[in-house]
Amino acid sequence: MFILAVQVDFQNPSPLAVIAMKFFLQFVFIFGVTRILAQEVIQVKSDSLIVRDDNLITDLFGFGTDPMKHLSSSIPGPQIQKQPVRSKYENNAIDTAFRYAFGSDIFIVLKTSQGDASVIHADVETSKFKTKQGIGIGMTVAEVIKALEAYKITSISRYLVLRGSDAKHYMIVYVKAGKVVFMEYFTPP
Repeated sequence: MFILAVQVDFQNPSPLAVIAMKFFLQFVFIFGVTRILAQEVIQVKSDSLIVRDDNLITDLFGFGTDPMKHLSSSIPGPQIQKQPVRSKYENNAIDTAFRYAFGSDIFIVLKTSQGDASVIHADVETSKFKTKQGIGIGMTVAEVIKALEAYKITSISRYLVLRGSDAKHYMIVYVKAGKVVFMEYFTPP
C-alpha cells in the first residue's frame, strides 16, 4: 500500500490534486459500500443460521401493543406471578415484571411505570404459541424454510437465530432431528 500526499490549493487545485481527491472519494465510497454489504441479512456460523431483520423480530409473537391482555385471555389461563423491579430508565420509578406460565411455555412481560408493556423473554416448548411467521414447535425444517421463504434460506442445521439490528434482541429456534424443539426469545427491557 502506498500513501499519496498532495498539498491542495482549494481555490486552484492542480490536476494531480483533483485526481488524488477523486481517488480518495472513490476509495471511501467503495470501502463504505463493502462494509454495508458485509452486514448481510443471512449469515452462517458453524451450526447456526442467523437471519437479521428488525421487521422479523419486532412483535415476534403477534401480541400487538398489549401482550398482557393477549396472554391473559389465552385458554387455558396462565399462572401469573408479578415482581416489582427498579426502572432502568427512570429514577425512583418501579416497573413490574409479569411471568405468564402455560405449563412449560413461559413469557416474561415488563410493564413500565408509564403503563407500556412488552415481552422481554419467552421460552416456548409446546405447539401452543407460534411466531407471527407461523414458526412453532414440531415444525419440520422444510416448513420453517417455507415460512421464511423471503430470505431464500436453503437449510438449517441446529440453530436458527432471528435477530434485529440490536444484537441483544433475538430468538433462537432449536432444531433436533429435523424439527423445531424449542424457541427462546430475548429483548432488552
